[in-house]
This record gives sequence, C-alpha cells and structure tokens, in this order.
Amino acid sequence: MKYLSVFGIAILTAFFSILPVAAAEYPVTLYPSGPQAQALGSQLQYAFERTHVCRLVRQGGAKVEASSPDGKVMRGRLVSAKGKLMFQKDYQRGSAQLNCRQLADDVILALSGRPGIATSQIVFASHDGQRSRLFICDFDGKQVRSINTGFPSARGAAISPLGHRVAYLGHDGPETSRVMIKGLEGNSRAISPSREVFGKGWLSWSPDGNTLAALLSPPRNPANGKIVLFRKGKMTSEQLLSKSPVTPSSLSWSPDGKKLIYASATAPGRSGLFTIGTKTSLKPKAIQLPMPHASSPNYSPDGSSIAFVSSESNGRHLCLFFPSSGQVRKLAPGFDPHWGADSRHIAYSTGSELRTIDTKTGRSEVIVSRMGRIEEPTWTR
Repeated sequence: MKYLSVFGIAILTAFFSILPVAAAEYPVTLYPSGPQAQALGSQLQYAFERTHVCRLVRQGGAKVEASSPDGKVMRGRLVSAKGKLMFQKDYQRGSAQLNCRQLADDVILALSGRPGIATSQIVFASHDGQRSRLFICDFDGKQVRSINTGFPSARGAAISPLGHRVAYLGHDGPETSRVMIKGLEGNSRAISPSREVFGKGWLSWSPDGNTLAALLSPPRNPANGKIVLFRKGKMTSEQLLSKSPVTPSSLSWSPDGKKLIYASATAPGRSGLFTIGTKTSLKPKAIQLPMPHASSPNYSPDGSSIAFVSSESNGRHLCLFFPSSGQVRKLAPGFDPHWGADSRHIAYSTGSELRTIDTKTGRSEVIVSRMGRIEEPTWTR
C-alpha cells in the first residue's frame, strides 16, 4: 500500500500507483481549505487520478484551490505555476463529489484545451439471455441505474452529447422495433413513423445534439438498409443511403457534422468502413484498411482518429485508424468502441465487462461487470 500527501493529508493510493507517471501530462497541486478540506481533497484526487490527464505533485504545479465553508457552494480556483489566475468559479451541483468533478473537468479543459470526462456518463445495454435493458452510469462505472424505456426490450442507445436525452430502439417483438427518444427526466416518445417498423438499427447524435442519424434495416430484408436523419424529432426527407446492395451496420458522425461513417459488407466474408456526406448526394467513399473485417466505427471528438473493430481468427480487437497518415494501431481485445469527450479514453465491451481504455498508455480498466452480456456503450461529450 502507498500513501500520497499532496495537500497535507495522507490518502491511500494503492489503486492509482499502477498509473505510469508519464501518462499524466499536466502537474497540479491541490489546495483544499476550510472545514471540508479533507473531503474536497479526496474527491479532487480521485477525479484527477481516474481521468489520467493531470499529475498530482507536492509543489511546482498549477494550483487547484477549493473551499466550501457552508458545505453547499464550493469555490474553485486555478492558478498557474507562475501565479496567474486562470479562472475562479462557484460550484453548486448538489454534492462535494459533483462539485469537485466539475472543477476537475474545468481544470483539464483550461490546461489541455480538451474537455474532461469526470462529469460524463455512459449508457449501455445489458442482455440477460431473454431481453435487453438500458443502464446509465458515471464515467468510472459507479452509480449504475436502469433507464425505464417502457419496452420489453431496448438496445442501440445513443446518448446526446450533453446527456439530456437518450435515443434508442424499443423492441415490440423479436423482429420489430421503433426509434424512440427519452429525456432522462421524462417519458419516451416515438419519432419513427408508426407505419414504418424496423428490425435492426444503429443511432448516432450529431455533435451539436440537434440531429439524430439512424441506420435502419427492415426486419426480413436487412440488406435493404437506409440512413435517415431526424431533426426536431421528425424524420426528414433526407435519405442518405437507400436500398444498399449489402447490409450496412454501425454509425457515427464526424466532429464537424459534415459526414457519417458506417460499416458495410464489401464481399462475402469481408467488411469495411465507408463515409457519406450529410448534406450532399455523393456516393459513399471507402476507407482503405489493411484488415479484411472492419466494423463498429466511431470518430474521436477531435477528429484525429477513428476507433473500430477488426474481427480476426483469434477474436475481435479494438483498433485506431489515423486519417492523416493512414496508419492503423491495435489496442486491445473487445468490441463496440465509443470515444469519451477527451479524445483519449474509449468505452468498450468484452462481452461480460464494460471497460475503458486510455489510448495513450494502453491501460484498460473494468468499470462494470456481472450484469449479463454488456454491449453498445455510448458516452456523453
């Protein structure tokens, strides 16, 4: 066991000691004060250690100050190592944990220029052998709770970038489903026409959260899949992909909102990745990859890479494709990748576990397990 004293308080750090020091790029020193100092310090350390961007040091780093005299409102400040005030904010999110996680995300954004993931949430599907249900959890897998969809079975979820709404496929029967949207604080409503019922489908929110793209396949003719857009909860006349000669699957928006990427069969026993514009009628463009079986593409929020799955003789593996260089990097065994807001972490499934992986270090962590077969994670941004 190891103990770290970065703000005058000894805290158990056995869990975090396996994190390589080089993995965290920005040194910070914590300065909690007031009657809640120990609780605030513990919460801040946890948030920074689990997000892997900032490294806690005893001195010389940017100063992260936190105080909460009344236990309700927390004042947070970030002062650079040279003494310049970078920001000062008051936080009132209902608990010390949420206040500290929001402060950690704000510090990460100020120092790295990238959003943090400490306040983010992940939605995933869990299968018990008979039906599929949706669940939501915090970025670290804690606070798992069920999403009431009102359907016997639901899957294919896509949580909106800000986390206010979840789109999903509600299954009425073994071969039929409807596209639904649910506010996390309200009821579900159907957005696909009642006369049009789909079997399989994949959903993805645009980066601004205003448009939902859906790749939908008829129950008995999956090769006749199509990509349609829903704006303001209504299906538009824009049908980007219609009557595909092969079976398309998976779906993800580019960060600029100008195109979608999806997977499709390219030949018997082979599949690849394709992009198609969202505002043009151009034909899909194939992405050249060195492996014969590619699926489940997901754009990183910064656009620098695309996560996907390569199916091989020894199982499925997460991979990264870098459009600027055309290079491919293999990460770990697993499937259904979805990027976090920081363009560094990916949530994915191994079947029985929901995991996250730090793509800079290759470190993978189990965040949810013992919930049947876990699939289709989707992460707020």
